[in-house]
Amino acid sequence: MEYLKRVKEEFAGYEDILRNIGTVCRDRHWTVASAESCTSGRIASHLGQLPGSSDFFRGGVVSYATDVKSMCLGVNKDTIDRYDVVSEEVAKEMAAGVAKLMETDFAVATTGYAGPGGGTDTIPVGTVCFGYKTPRGVITEKLLFPRTMDREQIVEAATQHAVQTLQLILIKTMADDNKVASIAKTGDVPDYDMVTGLGYD
Repeated sequence: MEYLKRVKEEFAGYEDILRNIGTVCRDRHWTVASAESCTSGRIASHLGQLPGSSDFFRGGVVSYATDVKSMCLGVNKDTIDRYDVVSEEVAKEMAAGVAKLMETDFAVATTGYAGPGGGTDTIPVGTVCFGYKTPRGVITEKLLFPRTMDREQIVEAATQHAVQTLQLILIKTMADDNKVASIAKTGDVPDYDMVTGLGYD
């Protein structure tokens, strides 16, 4: 329960984060796509609920089945066999693949074991891997959500984490381009140091 409380606090203002993504993308004429496995299209749903989202969100692929990841996104079967379908390497290829397919500047991808079944001795239920395609390459990360969380909680937490991280990456990219602008109505912009661990520095 303590973890869920912390997640709720961390993602307070989630609707503002979604609006910020739209504002940044429109300002910079950037486009976004998603490739989702364990989140089952929820990232696409959240981005698509924004009014005028077609200005920047080009679409998403729900590649739940392993073979669909290869057929639709170009994920190498050798990568899956070597690292497991739930791995940062697969998430990386998913993000790169959907960005190429949709011809977008940015993309976000998820693959994970949300439970209650699935998982392995080394990759347990609750593991979610993320890939973020940017103009500078692909960033990946892996999270292990607590065993106390059920499937729905893991899917929602992974979705919100991916969306928040996408926002931070967009802001960081703007900062790197020396074209930082205020993106929230309140004037509050997240600290750029929050994304120093995302592979840019």
